[in-house]
Amino acid sequence: MKWRHETEPATEKAEREREDQIRATRGGIPPSPVPGPYWQNLIVRTNRRIDDVASGKGITISWATRVAIPGVVALLSFLIGMHYYAPESAIGKESLVSLVLKLPDHAADSLLAMQYAKADNAGVPLTGSMLEVTDTQLMEYCIDRGPTTVLFDSLDERDTGEIMALLAVKGD
Repeated sequence: MKWRHETEPATEKAEREREDQIRATRGGIPPSPVPGPYWQNLIVRTNRRIDDVASGKGITISWATRVAIPGVVALLSFLIGMHYYAPESAIGKESLVSLVLKLPDHAADSLLAMQYAKADNAGVPLTGSMLEVTDTQLMEYCIDRGPTTVLFDSLDERDTGEIMALLAVKGD
């Protein structure tokens, strides 16, 4: 709390001394009297000034300086911030084919081998044939000579998640 400095009201004698000091600094020139029309037109001039401030033009300028201009500046600042500082999502920018082709060779080969091992109809029945071909030989053959689209056609959701995890580790 701030303490007030109480001053005692000036006495009549102190006021007259102060007036004399002011007159002495002015060179003894008495103050000029206020002309009579000033007091007669004071209310009219005051009302005119109030009307000017409260008029449509005065309110419009006041509204623009207090509300519209700061609002436009805030909106532009927000839009500029969103344009330059908002992160862009990378979802859907690259196809699965391009992601798998970015994998190291051993990872793509193992994915392709797993897909052939899962497939029931890999092209040749593995049992009961005249030519005995092991699963490993068949997978290696398909990896070496098979088209790359075989892998993409046979991937399920779990395998796609593993590919994404491998790519995330490789990207770091």
